[in-house]
Parts: sequence; C-alpha cells; structure tokens
Amino acid sequence: LVLTAEHSPESPSEFRRLRRLFPRQGDASRPALAMVYDSCNSGGQEKSPCNNVFEQDADGSPVVTNNGSYYKNVRKEWASMVSTPSYARFQDALAFTRSLGDLHLQAYGVTHLPEVSLLDLQPVFETLHRLHQQRQQQLLSG
Repeated sequence: LVLTAEHSPESPSEFRRLRRLFPRQGDASRPALAMVYDSCNSGGQEKSPCNNVFEQDADGSPVVTNNGSYYKNVRKEWASMVSTPSYARFQDALAFTRSLGDLHLQAYGVTHLPEVSLLDLQPVFETLHRLHQQRQQQLLSG
C-alpha cells in the first residue's frame, strides 16, 4: 500500500506532468525543465547538457535511462535534478519537482502544490479485524 508519491526528477509521472503543463520550446515531446543526472562538469550553472534522465519509447512514454554518475544516498538512487532550460534568463537547478519558494523553477513547472489522494481505509480495517478474529478462534480451539 503506497501512501506517498515520488516527486523526483526520475519520476515518469512527473515527467508527464511537466511535459503536459510546460512543453519545451521546439520539442513538445519533452518538458521545458531539463530532467538530468548530476553528472557533467559544465563549469557553470547550466545543467541542460548533462545526461538526460529519460528517453522516450515509440509511444512517447518516458523510460528512465539509469545513466547517472554517482548515487545520492545509500539506497543507490542516482543524483538527479530538474534544471531551467538553456534559454532561461536565470539558470537554476533543484533535486525535486515539488518545492516551496523556487521562483525561477516555478515558471517551468516546479510547484508547491502537493499530490493528494483519498483512500478509504474502512475495508482494510474490516479485513484486519476479521483476520484477527479468525486468528483468535484458532488459538482458542487449538
């Protein structure tokens, strides 16, 4: 049961969200924000020349390339980021696609809005209660 969503630059759903809301100038199949691995030594702020996080299959669906150069944590997740496009007036990068106060990146789709889901837990509680009662019956009769 997954109760949280991944808002990293390696999330295919975030790629689709950003592409839908802010397509890249001249290439609407990609989002304006570059979704890249922190893997280049460009010497400056611009990260768009770094390795892309996604390729697209024949249907245009994003596929993670796993082409990073170092892990960002002990779970062996690649260091990745979103970066303003090369034509942006201010170059900026961020390791998440949801954030408060990143004004340069909000212009390209980084948002402060959470992803909210409603989950009815009543069936889960009823099942757990039924299983608990069955287990107690087994212990009493066994």
